Amino acid sequence: GRSLVFEGLLSLVSLGLPKLVEAPGDVLLNNVGSSPLALDLAALETVGGQLRLEGVWTETLDGLSNLRTVRGDLVLFSNPLLIEIDALAGVETIEGRLELLSNQRLRSADFRSLGELGISRDGSSVYCNGVPSLTRLDLRSLGEIPGNVVLEGLGNEAGTPLALNFDSLHTVGGFLHLERLGNLENLDAFRSLRRAGEIEILNTAICQANGLAGLEEVSSRVAIIGHDFLRSIDLRSLRTVGVTAGGRSIELVELPSLA
Repeated sequence: GRSLVFEGLLSLVSLGLPKLVEAPGDVLLNNVGSSPLALDLAALETVGGQLRLEGVWTETLDGLSNLRTVRGDLVLFSNPLLIEIDALAGVETIEGRLELLSNQRLRSADFRSLGELGISRDGSSVYCNGVPSLTRLDLRSLGEIPGNVVLEGLGNEAGTPLALNFDSLHTVGGFLHLERLGNLENLDAFRSLRRAGEIEILNTAICQANGLAGLEEVSSRVAIIGHDFLRSIDLRSLRTVGVTAGGRSIELVELPSLA
């Protein structure tokens, strides 16, 4: 069910529910505002369903700074002014998936307190795609991610290296897919990773992949493909690897700088 729906309110400049602590259903904001929107949901701690902001003209999510629990998906899709979402650093639980999609100006995403993450119907837990200005993604408290992790098209237009923080992550239940991360220099963010369903790293700017040195088990394949500057890969702890339907277990392809 839905608790709050605001849609097609293009002239809105202020949205305030400062005393609302819990919304038992979905909270959906779609095409709201056409200039910086003052969003005030400062008391909101729990969303009982999905939290989705799409086409919302706000620069930050400071109006959601007290949010702790989302019992569905948390989706930020195509918000044209959104620069940073560090106000979500207190979110502890998302029972669905985390999706950051096509937020062109977003530079910083801080989810440092997020310790529990669910899985969507399509098998994904983290889906971040089309965020070209991103310089920082912090998910430091997640020890286990039950589904797929997709990081694609992040930070390619930023002027600084892409900083990922997955310091506690030891298990990915689905696949870990990294693609077109033009300012990612290494895989050190994954140095705690021990188990994954599949590893697929395609067309990034990494110079070394030694952050995978602790990886022990992969249920399907390990694929590292199309990295012009990659000089070193360390898989010293890998003792178990699976095979795809096409018969592939390890693919190291188009790595011209590998020493």
